[in-house]
Amino acid sequence: MELECLPCPPGCPLCLDGAPCSVQEDLYLRAAVLTVQAFCMLLVFISMLVAYHFRRTKRIRASGLLLLETILFGSLLLYFPVFIMYFKPSVFRCILLRWVRLLGFAIVYGTVNLKMYRVLKVFLSRTAQRVPYMTSWRVLKMLAVIVLMVSWFLSAWTAGVLENMYLTT
Repeated sequence: MELECLPCPPGCPLCLDGAPCSVQEDLYLRAAVLTVQAFCMLLVFISMLVAYHFRRTKRIRASGLLLLETILFGSLLLYFPVFIMYFKPSVFRCILLRWVRLLGFAIVYGTVNLKMYRVLKVFLSRTAQRVPYMTSWRVLKMLAVIVLMVSWFLSAWTAGVLENMYLTT
């Protein structure tokens, strides 16, 4: 049995055998993932339009159109990282990726938690008197506080990243 070395792939100065030494992009796989993400984003956008179209129905009115649209908008933001990572990495894309992920997460899960808080406040009241109902606008104001806190964190993080970038170059 005789061992034989395979020729090095082009552009690989440190190869020992025929194994690839650098990452090779699979454009078809990347395009397939991007297509699936675009399709899911389209479904979320269509869901937003359908919810708005049926805004006068009993189910949509009971759940709150404004909060439903807010959750769908946040989930739309959560789909954007795949589009951002599709292109070549850069400092701007790294910063944008963090902003989109955290804001999308804060909007979706902040809205869901605040809706649950609103329901629990009504049903777990220990007094016999009626508790004032939290409107969707009040829930959105509380969500704005959450998003503002996340934005402050992201602004500080971005300033730190940019300051470090200029110090290292």
